[in-house]
Amino acid sequence: MMRPLTRVFFGYQPLAIPRKTQLGSVLIRFDGTIHANRTLEFAHNSMDRLNLPTSGASGAVRYDGKILRFTKIALGGKVAYELSIIAKRERNSLKAASRRLDLSFTMPGGRAFGFN
Repeated sequence: MMRPLTRVFFGYQPLAIPRKTQLGSVLIRFDGTIHANRTLEFAHNSMDRLNLPTSGASGAVRYDGKILRFTKIALGGKVAYELSIIAKRERNSLKAASRRLDLSFTMPGGRAFGFN
């Protein structure tokens, strides 16, 4: 589950809000393409949900089973986020960095996520 910490990373306050509430939009650069207005919402299942790009310069993309990294960047005077799909060989070093910062989490379904 995305926690309020995730919401803060994307520039929004960690406030208690009703389910099915859109928090705002996020500017994402992925595979060389700028994706404006990707929505971040507090969904019906009490999880924050980010609407990810469905394609990049290389065509359609699938995120299932992938390791995603968001890096905060400046883009045209605005805050944006570079989305990268990380090679599995980098997984352990990313997880270790998150654990060192005590920012390693697991969703109820078992999917791991963290910050570093």
